[in-house]
Amino acid sequence: MLSTTLLVILVLARANTAVSIPTSKSGKFWKGFARIDYLFTSQWRSSNRPNWVDYMTTTFNQSKINSINYAFPGATTDEKTTSAPLFRPTIQTQIGQQCLRQWGPQFVIRGSSNSDNSLFVLLAFPGNDIVNSLGRNDSVSVIPKIFETYDNLIEQLYAVGGRNLVFNNLPDLSKAPIITVAAANGSSMAVKTVKRQIKVWNEQVISLVDRNRTRSKCHSVTIFEPDMYSLFEDVYTDPKSHPETASITNTRNPCPVASPISNAVTLYPQCVPYLFIDQIHIQSPMHKAIARKMVQEITGEAC
Repeated sequence: MLSTTLLVILVLARANTAVSIPTSKSGKFWKGFARIDYLFTSQWRSSNRPNWVDYMTTTFNQSKINSINYAFPGATTDEKTTSAPLFRPTIQTQIGQQCLRQWGPQFVIRGSSNSDNSLFVLLAFPGNDIVNSLGRNDSVSVIPKIFETYDNLIEQLYAVGGRNLVFNNLPDLSKAPIITVAAANGSSMAVKTVKRQIKVWNEQVISLVDRNRTRSKCHSVTIFEPDMYSLFEDVYTDPKSHPETASITNTRNPCPVASPISNAVTLYPQCVPYLFIDQIHIQSPMHKAIARKMVQEITGEAC
């Protein structure tokens, strides 16, 4: 399974659809990546060495960043939509009950983190919502319900000062081993269904971006949109297209010596040539490429 600083890198997702990506516009609270002191996120660490949060914090950073990670393995957005019974907490509880409860009052009262120096990664790569709903009759129609939860979470973040947002799109999860293996084993609709899910998910993200750009009370919001779909397509086609992934030689299969669902503790140096460490998680080189892509979008140049 896949597993918040107030630039809200709200890493939701939008697929490579025909809808154009709106141009980023800086609001008055955005002072630049070099002014970021806090990074709040919810990114699980099944990456076989550093993940993209680590790289943004220690490699591509332009300031000393304090990273706070609320990730929980297998978390989905909301238990009322796509969570399996054992997967707790959800993104909703990670933000509403953990992040805001622990940091919201400090953010408003003490001012150590504020609208200028804070970066939220609300949702990095929400593959669990896609995978966990795949076998359901409402695997596509449930997605708008998920975004009702995101609307609520964004309202809560805005209430404590969240103004600067980054929304990135979602890669083609139909190419992940967990989906391609299912298709090879007779689930002929798996690939087609996932593609439909991503299309609808990303249409919802476009609407979410537009709502947060246009509603009057959020006129000061800054939104950045790193294009992760294209990044992954580049690597799927030619890993050498990006220096971080040049060592990858297998983009389709999981590393055969790793556990089916990897953890944050066990390292597998022999898995370096693989894009995927397991059925769903990408490895550290791709995470480094993701971090560079995000910082390129935020700063307008590579570090």
